[in-house]
Amino acid sequence: MLLAKDPYLNSGLLRQVLEFDPIHPVAELLTTREINKLEDLLLTTPISGYASFGSDIRNGYNWGEKKEEDQKEEARFINREFEQTLSTINSLCKKDHSVFYDIAQIHLHAVGNRPQKISRLSAKKIPKELQLQADLSMWFAASRNSVNSEEMMEQLFPLITKMEKDERESYSPGIFERSLAWMYNHAHENRNKALAALILHQIEENYHIIFEKSVSIPLYGAMVHTYLYQEMNADDAKKLADFIDDDRLATKSIQWLCREIKKEKENVYQLKDWCGTVVLRDKKMELALKIWKGIPQRHWKEYPYTEYLDANPFSAHSGNMHKTIKKVNFTKPEIAKKLLLYDSLYTYGSPEEQLNALKRKAAYAYNTTYFGNSWIMNRAWWSDGDEPMMNNEAGKNYYGCYEAKSLYLELLKKSKDPEEKAHALSMLARCHKNEVIWKSYDPRAYYHEREEKDYTENNPWVQQLERDYSQTAYVRNLFSSCGGREEYWWWFNRIEY
Repeated sequence: MLLAKDPYLNSGLLRQVLEFDPIHPVAELLTTREINKLEDLLLTTPISGYASFGSDIRNGYNWGEKKEEDQKEEARFINREFEQTLSTINSLCKKDHSVFYDIAQIHLHAVGNRPQKISRLSAKKIPKELQLQADLSMWFAASRNSVNSEEMMEQLFPLITKMEKDERESYSPGIFERSLAWMYNHAHENRNKALAALILHQIEENYHIIFEKSVSIPLYGAMVHTYLYQEMNADDAKKLADFIDDDRLATKSIQWLCREIKKEKENVYQLKDWCGTVVLRDKKMELALKIWKGIPQRHWKEYPYTEYLDANPFSAHSGNMHKTIKKVNFTKPEIAKKLLLYDSLYTYGSPEEQLNALKRKAAYAYNTTYFGNSWIMNRAWWSDGDEPMMNNEAGKNYYGCYEAKSLYLELLKKSKDPEEKAHALSMLARCHKNEVIWKSYDPRAYYHEREEKDYTENNPWVQQLERDYSQTAYVRNLFSSCGGREEYWWWFNRIEY
């Protein structure tokens, strides 16, 4: 009873119970529970991002505030308990007891990430009720010693098929989806992100597994698009699109994962839309167009594009960059083709064409950030949750406007027209403001107050604009025209989240 009640590791009490009667009806249950505690302590945080339930970090009011030395001491305690539990089970395996202990030994080695010490099950006959656990434990152990996620997924697939055939409900609660969750973690850690995204889609559509919001684990809900935009590069996105397009490139298990997506064509269009967007973000316009080729025109003429892609991304003006004087409904493929054109003119055109292409590229770079009129060219949703995704270059640029700043600096340098220079300076001022906001972003704050001088008086680009270009029509309108001034500076100083 003491061992059954104890929420903490207690290898000493487990040893006493098993030495007294290892074949008692509850002995295997208590052994399983002790292994479950070790699973929680050793695997919960790496897989989910959460502190484990058994950790002292999770208790009391000082969540996550343990001193480093306390954490080291806890790790040493867990390791001692692991060794003692393993020693107890090893001693039972040497005796003629239930095959359960052989399976427990293999599973515990896998939990502790010691695949080199794992041997195959003995010749003992495995009872039918333990066969699935034996197979899963062997697969789990093998996965700890492999970096080939597609091979491990293929080995898991027969077990998945068996569980589906025999009805998942007849097994331990969660065993089916938890196996997939571990497989997702394996694919992610071994950088097979196309496979990881497919597994996430399967989990999201059919099960309820909550992942912590962190730099590597996606937000619960809308997990696939969050993972795509946060974690994947152009090569990953192309591989995912190829899996969906061509069954010949996929193994049986990946075909099974794709089958869920292909149940509805709209799912295919949406996922390929996102894949192409990630590719376009890496400036691979031709590849993006190839991925988007099979998507019908009607996909681009529906929400959210009717709402959030209704402005000209190649034009920037003072005032609210989320508004436009004249609605222009470009589709993503049309925009990619224009980017190809402007890239060509920028490189091979006449001086006038090069300068015009630079203006268009700079405007596009700004308008596809969080602050622009066509942000959806970079993301599926404007903010993707409460916190900015800053763990990759695309995320940093989305909030910090670094590419736009670089291009407007180039425009300021190359243009001979004072009006164009004034415009470039006003856009540099906006980029500076945005960078200041997101460098000091605090996700714990409910709102963010800034002094107006942080964006006007202390903004070097505003100072240069007033000092060197006060006589231009652009600046006179900006600072003197009632409507222009109020519209520009009101939006310039406002912070939205």
